[in-house]
Amino acid sequence: MTAVEQFKKVVLVRAGNSGGSLPHALLSLAANLDDEVLILDEATPNLVLKHKDTIKNALCIGISTITGTFIKDSLEVARTIRLINPDVPLIWGGWHPSLKPEQTLENKYVDAVVVGQGEYVFRNVVERLKNGDKIDTIITHEYIDKSKFPIYNFDSIRNMERYIIPYISPRTISLYTTQGCPFGCAFCAINSVYGRRYSYWPIEGVINLISQSISKYAINGIHFEDDNFFIGKDRPLEFADGLLKRNIEINWSADARVDTLCNLEPEEWQMLDKSGFKWVLIGAESGSQITLDKLNKRITREEILEAGNLCYKHNITPCFSMMIGVPGETAEDIEETFKLIDALEKNVPTSELFLSFYMPYPGTSLYSLSLEMGFKEPESLSAWSECYLSTPNAPWISKDLIKRVRKYNRRLSANRDISLKHKKRSISTYIYKSHYPLLLLRFIKTKDKKKTLLKHFKTWLNLSKNISA
Repeated sequence: MTAVEQFKKVVLVRAGNSGGSLPHALLSLAANLDDEVLILDEATPNLVLKHKDTIKNALCIGISTITGTFIKDSLEVARTIRLINPDVPLIWGGWHPSLKPEQTLENKYVDAVVVGQGEYVFRNVVERLKNGDKIDTIITHEYIDKSKFPIYNFDSIRNMERYIIPYISPRTISLYTTQGCPFGCAFCAINSVYGRRYSYWPIEGVINLISQSISKYAINGIHFEDDNFFIGKDRPLEFADGLLKRNIEINWSADARVDTLCNLEPEEWQMLDKSGFKWVLIGAESGSQITLDKLNKRITREEILEAGNLCYKHNITPCFSMMIGVPGETAEDIEETFKLIDALEKNVPTSELFLSFYMPYPGTSLYSLSLEMGFKEPESLSAWSECYLSTPNAPWISKDLIKRVRKYNRRLSANRDISLKHKKRSISTYIYKSHYPLLLLRFIKTKDKKKTLLKHFKTWLNLSKNISA
């Protein structure tokens, strides 16, 4: 091996707008490498060109992506890399390449695909390339417990401030501490990759990382991006207890299952509240029990309402995700979902809600049914870039239903615009009656009506300031 080859860098890429989320997959890959690594996050062709000298001499390029527009962004970046260095191996990984490895490999900007966890496999790929050995084009492996992976820090992030965003607190960062899920929701692709296996970093290590981040970056909020932080209640309670015992003051948010929340005891809710738990994403999905059973959610409509009420009672904001367009869903089923949304808005005043469209994912138990009902699978990697949750791809979702869902989402989005710091008072009505009329001002020509709307808005604005103060 020459000296030049010995010191070639590994370049890791994530293209597309991350929304302020740290590149956890790339950080985890880098933590398992002994080599010097350049991370290009939210990569664009222009960013790649700024690092063209490194690209020219790179050992390999790792590209992580998910289904949707991220694929298009990743392909544009890969195309630019090819122009700079036609011979550098482009190794793709992440959710979408793991779900469709063969199809991904057909693209001319893909040399190899890592399926599933990439930490150890990518390390082996790098070692083989350094030794001048060939690599497989599709690389699979057995599931590895996440506790065996090192807990990475953020030293390789060049501008940490771009990932510190106003979310659950003014200075919030994201963490990803678990991998996989033991449940088998029929629409979810997690099991297709991890097979219902679940593992996680030790809580002590997670709290140490948070403590270090508070000291180094002055953060005061943590959002867990784990697919399900609340797998049972033991781990989140251990986390809350650890924060309290170490006197770490920080707000935090996470995902949780409905049944886990319903099984918490009053004193456990109090511990979570006291530890800074402020916001929880709940996959409610549907108001129809028939649809819930079809999705294998193993919950009931009544439990969804109960979980919302418990969150409200203990000063924690619940955010419910709902899904429309499940294969075989009837008009009655859909109506039950809209009724549940209305019930949550009425009975859980602090709740946040959003609707998305069902999207067929390869490997899920509903995928075959989707194909039978007319869903046409995209025929190439680039074609999958047109698939995302905000735009329905299923032919059985009518245009009228699309309009109705988007109208609902506009109202629900308006209700989320102002955070009330989890006060037990509902002003969702104020939000809707103020933001929406303000949008209408441009269409109103009568001065008296304009004055009435502006007066109403000023009243609401003063109220919201008093509540959030």
